[in-house]
Amino acid sequence: MLQVTQYADEAHHSVADVAVLADPGRIARRLAERVRPRDTAPVQRGRPHPVAPPEPGEPLRPAHVFDLLAAGIPRDTILVEESPSNRPELHRRVPARDPWGFVSAAAGGLGFGLPAAIGLKLGSPRRPVVAVLGDGSSLYGIQGLWSASHYQAGVLFVVMANGAYAIMDRLPEHSGLGKAPWPGFAEVRICDTASGLGCPAVRITSHAQLVQVFDEILPSLAERTCPLALDIEVAPDATYG
Repeated sequence: MLQVTQYADEAHHSVADVAVLADPGRIARRLAERVRPRDTAPVQRGRPHPVAPPEPGEPLRPAHVFDLLAAGIPRDTILVEESPSNRPELHRRVPARDPWGFVSAAAGGLGFGLPAAIGLKLGSPRRPVVAVLGDGSSLYGIQGLWSASHYQAGVLFVVMANGAYAIMDRLPEHSGLGKAPWPGFAEVRICDTASGLGCPAVRITSHAQLVQVFDEILPSLAERTCPLALDIEVAPDATYG
């Protein structure tokens, strides 16, 4: 490990194998001069084909939600993500096409997504803002829906309601310990909580209902000043991991 710093005290206390006392900007420029251009074009990875709608009696899956979202959101949408168990599927199916097209937390703490989406909408009122949240992670900052309503932040909150902390449930499963020892919370209704905080909300349990709501909301998303929470009942994403 090599560290370049212009501060002698940092170099003195560095844990790096080699600490160089120099101007980082000049070092970076000299390194850039020595880097050779790539001989091959970068690999272009296409999105997977849309999944077929669920059969009668089958639950919605995250892929159904993300396929419809990708097809309907405007190009300049700011998408805020805090749904850890669904993140791999979201990455595969919803592209980020403009700057700030995808915003997510780098660390593992929960509670960032809902208030961050509100702040981004207030800071960029002319851009559409969608927050893809887990029902578990949304509970860490659910009171932010009151702020979204009272400050007229027209965010579309897409809550993936699988009735559990699915990302936490994976820990004992992947460790060979079997089923998680904690209970789920299938009885929790984010739509009821949102309504109690003054934020309009809709509970969605079918593909047809989701298509109808997206068709109504997504084309005019940039102009919205009223938030909307979609409490979407989905099966846990079995592809995670």
